[in-house]
Amino acid sequence: MRVADWVLDVPNPRALDEMHVTQAMSENHLTAAIPYPCAPSRDRRCWLQQVLEPTRSVVFLNTDTVPAPEVRIGELVHNPVEATLVSQIVETLIHCGLAEDSLGVIAPYKAQLKLLQHQLHHRPGLEIHTVDKYQGRDKDCIIMTFVRANPNHNIGELLKDWRRINVALTRARKKLILVGSIQTLESASLYMELVNVVNSKNWVVSLPFAAHQNHIFPSLLSSESPNTATEAQCNSTNKNGP
Repeated sequence: MRVADWVLDVPNPRALDEMHVTQAMSENHLTAAIPYPCAPSRDRRCWLQQVLEPTRSVVFLNTDTVPAPEVRIGELVHNPVEATLVSQIVETLIHCGLAEDSLGVIAPYKAQLKLLQHQLHHRPGLEIHTVDKYQGRDKDCIIMTFVRANPNHNIGELLKDWRRINVALTRARKKLILVGSIQTLESASLYMELVNVVNSKNWVVSLPFAAHQNHIFPSLLSSESPNTATEAQCNSTNKNGP
């Protein structure tokens, strides 16, 4: 597996501090949006700080303890929690100084794609595509959501196409961020090598419980709830496949 070759230089990583709970946020009642606020300390970094770490060219955010279960609407599959995590990563990277057009988001499922496009509609320079649309295209930083996370550890048919997945894994020039359930993925022999590599390289970050509710993101607060948005999108694209 070819991984990112260069270090992603985040111009202002300290800007992440603004997304942690402050007294002013409490007084403005913004903390109601974050029931499990992150409280980083000298001995404990938050998961977003670990994402920004320049020495990690690859980060696999394991969602198993969040949790982040997939959701089905008819034949379509999406993952609202993963979509929220991806949106928060995008907002963090941009807030810390990266340009929208230096980032790319990949989703293997159309329902997930629609959900992400809705949540990040205010980022016109950001490219959010399926795997096929990224063939031959590179970005400084790629964020991929695997979507599938279920008790049966079923990865579905789309994720069994390793040619497509390999395209997604090799689009990042400087940093690759993967978001998914290791328990679900490692049940398929196809992904055992990937899981072994990210574990051996110390690239796995096990997300805390309710990680998607740890930080404040004013730019995302106005979005309608993930399930509502996705139901509307799925109803309008129900004939277009997964």
